[in-house]
Amino acid sequence: MDVLVENFTRGESESAKNEIATGLVSGRFALHAFVESLGPALTSQRVESRANGTKLLADVLHAAHPLHLQPIEVNLLVEFFCNRLNDRHIVVPHVLSGFLAIAMYHKLAEGQAKTICHEIFREVQMQALPQRDRLSFYNLSAIFLEKYVDEIKEIGGDFVFGYIQAMDGEKDPRNLVICFRTVKCIVNSLSFDMFAEELFEVVACYFPIDFSPPPNDPHGITKDGLVLGLRRCLAATGKFAKFCVPLLIEKLTSNVKSAKVDSLLTLNACCNVYTASDLAPFLEELWLKIRKEIFHALHQEVQEEALNSLQAVTRALSATVIKADAENFLEKYLETILKELKADINDSEYRRIHISGKVIQRLAAASDPACYYVVNTTLPDLLGTYTQISLSSHQRTILETLLGLLSSAQCHSNEGVSSPFLLHKDPLLMTLYTTLNHSDSAVICTGISCLVALMRLPRLLREEELVVTSRNFILLLLGEHEDAVKKEIKEALSVLSTISSEITERAVVQPLLHILNIGNDDSDSELATWLSVVQSAKISVKDVVTTLTALCTSHDLLKTIIPKLLEFLAGLLQSDRSLDERAVWGKTLLDGLASVVQERQSMSSEYFKELLLPHLIGVAVETALREANEEIGLFSSISILTSMCSCVKFIVSSVDIGSQKEIVDSIGSLFLGKSCTLLPIIPEGTFQPLELTSHWKQTQLICFLTSVTCHANREVVGANHSDLVEKLFHLALNSEHDFTRVEAAKCFGGLVNRTPTGEALDSFLTTTSNQLYTLMENASVDLQARERALTVYLWLCRALVTRSHPANQSLVEKLIDLFETDLFRQAAEGFQVILSDSDDVISNYKVANVKLMYKQHFFLQTVPKLVKKFNETNEDKKEPHLKALSCILLAVPKEVLRAELPSLFPLLMMSLSSSSIQTRKISLSVLLPLIADVPLFFSQHVELLIANFVQLARHPDDMKIRVTALQCLCLLATLPHHTIYPHKNRVIRELSETLDDKKRLVRKEAVKCRSLWFLLGDLPS
Repeated sequence: MDVLVENFTRGESESAKNEIATGLVSGRFALHAFVESLGPALTSQRVESRANGTKLLADVLHAAHPLHLQPIEVNLLVEFFCNRLNDRHIVVPHVLSGFLAIAMYHKLAEGQAKTICHEIFREVQMQALPQRDRLSFYNLSAIFLEKYVDEIKEIGGDFVFGYIQAMDGEKDPRNLVICFRTVKCIVNSLSFDMFAEELFEVVACYFPIDFSPPPNDPHGITKDGLVLGLRRCLAATGKFAKFCVPLLIEKLTSNVKSAKVDSLLTLNACCNVYTASDLAPFLEELWLKIRKEIFHALHQEVQEEALNSLQAVTRALSATVIKADAENFLEKYLETILKELKADINDSEYRRIHISGKVIQRLAAASDPACYYVVNTTLPDLLGTYTQISLSSHQRTILETLLGLLSSAQCHSNEGVSSPFLLHKDPLLMTLYTTLNHSDSAVICTGISCLVALMRLPRLLREEELVVTSRNFILLLLGEHEDAVKKEIKEALSVLSTISSEITERAVVQPLLHILNIGNDDSDSELATWLSVVQSAKISVKDVVTTLTALCTSHDLLKTIIPKLLEFLAGLLQSDRSLDERAVWGKTLLDGLASVVQERQSMSSEYFKELLLPHLIGVAVETALREANEEIGLFSSISILTSMCSCVKFIVSSVDIGSQKEIVDSIGSLFLGKSCTLLPIIPEGTFQPLELTSHWKQTQLICFLTSVTCHANREVVGANHSDLVEKLFHLALNSEHDFTRVEAAKCFGGLVNRTPTGEALDSFLTTTSNQLYTLMENASVDLQARERALTVYLWLCRALVTRSHPANQSLVEKLIDLFETDLFRQAAEGFQVILSDSDDVISNYKVANVKLMYKQHFFLQTVPKLVKKFNETNEDKKEPHLKALSCILLAVPKEVLRAELPSLFPLLMMSLSSSSIQTRKISLSVLLPLIADVPLFFSQHVELLIANFVQLARHPDDMKIRVTALQCLCLLATLPHHTIYPHKNRVIRELSETLDDKKRLVRKEAVKCRSLWFLLGDLPS
């Protein structure tokens, strides 16, 4: 050990401290032996030796922190370091480091913390020390305030004064972070009344913070961290108020935006701590400064923070209202402000009205007492002003102010306390009712929002007033208004349904049902009288139906509305309206039901299963059995069937797995012509949609089978699974009805996808794929039959690719081989079927066997084969390879494409010259996001890209190609300047033709694109 100590004190070995620390922790060295070895250095006449010895002792204490020191050892070390504080200045930093090591890792004896503080404050000139050593003191002070606060309290005034002296003049941001934190602790823990001003001044001198950290700062000091630390100090106690508020008022006169914002944010923080008495002497001056920033701000951010500060001050003043014996500063403050605002509200200048409205809203939002005072003072003036002014913009501003007041009252509403609007309810309602007849839809929408906010206020509107309000909404709904107004009304009625389902049913639901002629016959005379008024209005059935579905916010309302809507849906069959009109109504209703099921499934999933599911499938089946003709009826319309299937899909996915299994088994039996527990009214053997001999109105209902079996949990495999797969396969291959054939193929693929892995599946796949491929490659077979086989084959491929089945690649290779046949076009486009994202079948891992990253695996396995085939194929056979490649590239994630872009780029360029419009369109869609993601790569091929994009921007046959090509040219304009500037004049010249394109969207994109290229500056000389 002696050798290690001697080497270190001579400055020959920096590693000695680690070796000694390791020895002390392991027990190989003893602490007393180490100190004895240090003796010559610590008592040396040479100051450098004493400094080195003290440094080694401090460093070892830091490095050996797991070492447990005995109290007597701690006492000796503390006493030694205290004595060393009066040594020369080069020794003192190491003493502070030693104190820090002891305080951090060991327990001080009682009174030692006080002793250390006294000695440091007496002997050390802190600002004469380097930054690192000052940081040691600041960390030591923070530890004392955390671990020995009771001791520090005994010397409270001395500690505060000493710390102020030590911190005074500190400039290093690394130290200030600790200083600000420590000052906050001093304020919270110690008595500092004698030095309140000095403590404030020592931190306030840094306000506002102006600091920009150096790039790649290893210390992680940020301006925000310093700003927040200082702000916490200034807002730490109300004792700083008489110093801080004048400082903030002074800084608000600054012309620097950041200083204004910082001052306002700090004032906001202070108001959470300062009391009304603290703020009272400065209220008038504060309002003058804040008003200036609100009404004359040059920056939106400053105005917003000024409004926040106004609200914070008002909130702080509100505390005095609660105390009966306290002076009411709030009322005097608000009176001064509102007296000035009254003149602004009646001003003809829109901006002053608008800003005054914002101020009123913020004052009311501050607190409950403020809300009461503001409402009672300003509401009569606001209502009077609304009736006197005629400009729609001014009226809307007044209504927005009313809406803000109502929202504030809602936030501050308390049980047992009357609303501030109670005294003004009648004139307010009358004014808001008049807004519903306004000619400006924006005013109407704002008026509706105000009425909704009024309805939300508890215990304010009586039942009859809610009824009148809802009827006004209905009359507005049935009138000829813009969609925005009707959307607002539907949302308002939906809110009413959450407030009172009973009133909603009586005052809204029943009238709307009567309008559809499906209401109850036992309606009261008052309702009948009112309905006579409504019936004279021009009724939009679509609006009524969408409103009813929006009102299904509770289970009770849902049980009232859903059966009636189903009754209306059934009644559409006998309606004498045109098929197109009935189809629009039916689709609207079914889409509404689908959204209700999706949004309310957790609340009423069993109800949907028991009532809605059987009804939808039942009405479709009964209609198909009854209408055995070629005429397209309501429930044989594909759009109606699609909407019905959406409802069924959501219902199935909402119930538990046990219920899903029950539904899947029941529907499977129904479609196989067996008896069905879900629809017992359908006689066994009458409904056989999977038979080729059945009418197309029956067979197309396979879409219901798809919605049930392919949207249940992927673990659900029905009892009739194998029979259904066989029947669907046969039907998809042989049906002459297009919709039936495609739906059968989809359902077949969905069922194969969820078939359990095993020998049975492998055998089935081998047999089926061979049968399909033999059929497709046989040129002697009818082309339509081969195309049907290809459709089934594609869905079989999708089923296997998504689950990453080992057989998928052999099927895809055979699909590529079809490029040599007359099915090449359909086979190439089939890659889109295999990889496209769909909500229909095999959509996600919950309802299908979908493996993670299956697209990436498919890309890596398939693209090399496609490229190889492309290179080996004659020129006249290359087209399908390009199309297939484009479909794959469009489907896979961009991250995959970026890695393979160099090898794929030539093929993408060839695709842009393809004779197929679809291939060009897909290739452009692939390139568009890549240009933005990989600009450096495309910078190397600018000339080639510009030539292709300019040509496609004038494509004669497809608008989408022209628009996308122009968008690509826009992105090229953002590439490095030196690569694109030489082509500027060419692009501008050749795009002039697109400015006269016959399509508006193309002209719009062309103007944007040419402008970007025009703005390219000259190359720097």
